[in-house]
Amino acid sequence: MKSDEKHNWLKMVFLCIGFSIGITGCKSQKSVIPTEISETFAEKSDQPEPETIQAEQQTDQSETEASISDSPDNLNENYTSNGVFLECAGTTVFGPCKFIYDDYYNSRFFRFIDQENGLIGYAKNEKGNISVLVPGRYSQAFKFSERQDEFARVQNPDGTWALINEHGETIFDGFDSINRLPLVDNLATGVKDGQAVLLDLDTVNFQTEPTIKKIYPEYKEISELYDGFAVVTGKDGKQGVIRVDHDEMVIPAKYETVEWRNALVEEMEGMTRTVFLCRKADGTYDVFSRIHERIIKFDSAERINIKYVLRYCFVSFPLIL
Repeated sequence: MKSDEKHNWLKMVFLCIGFSIGITGCKSQKSVIPTEISETFAEKSDQPEPETIQAEQQTDQSETEASISDSPDNLNENYTSNGVFLECAGTTVFGPCKFIYDDYYNSRFFRFIDQENGLIGYAKNEKGNISVLVPGRYSQAFKFSERQDEFARVQNPDGTWALINEHGETIFDGFDSINRLPLVDNLATGVKDGQAVLLDLDTVNFQTEPTIKKIYPEYKEISELYDGFAVVTGKDGKQGVIRVDHDEMVIPAKYETVEWRNALVEEMEGMTRTVFLCRKADGTYDVFSRIHERIIKFDSAERINIKYVLRYCFVSFPLIL
């Protein structure tokens, strides 16, 4: 009986040893890659991935084309020395020209640089049908989207500024400068013949043309409007502030510079007020703020932290509500 038990025990030991040897052999065979297979794998690993090939092809192509990107209405613009608009099929629908601006993403119009004279013109994109609105004739030109596709500011080669409408017609001409147009409001500013000018862009549902609302002969410069206010410069170079809707001078033109800011109100978190920083000849500042319909001058230096106003646009106001 004991001999049978011993025999069975030895049988189990040999079975365990055999089983472990078999597993080890399988693992060793699995980890060994035949020479011809490993060489083939190495050859394949040396081949560039599809993404790498595509990137190299794009790099080679970029030597002749700066960029090609999608645009509205299934058109592609091709920024090269011969800029063109292409249909997806590759047919040229606009160009060639020297350069095409990417204005068309938020506008029906886009600017281009004429290939022959190097001047800027406008084209109109109506659902993929592109036509020239104004041929290249301007040394500087701004987007139509500045005024919701209604008007655009342009500079003629002689240095004068003009305003054109969506039909390419010149509305104002011969200006010394025209400031940035308002997106929504109807009043704009500029300078003509050395005098500040206020423009009314209201077309009354496209029934009337914009007009010159007022001329300020005493001022040689005027800023764009800030909440109905404009910084003006007198003939002597001194600056002040006018309120155009009330046609009044609210800060006298006696300062070296006037800066407009939106300042945080310390006592009321998240609230801002219009602030004018007026630098005097001695380097100190007078600070004015719009509180409701009034322009208030702060005389107490303790209540104004000029350092924070200048650097962080932050000012401590008295609570005048």
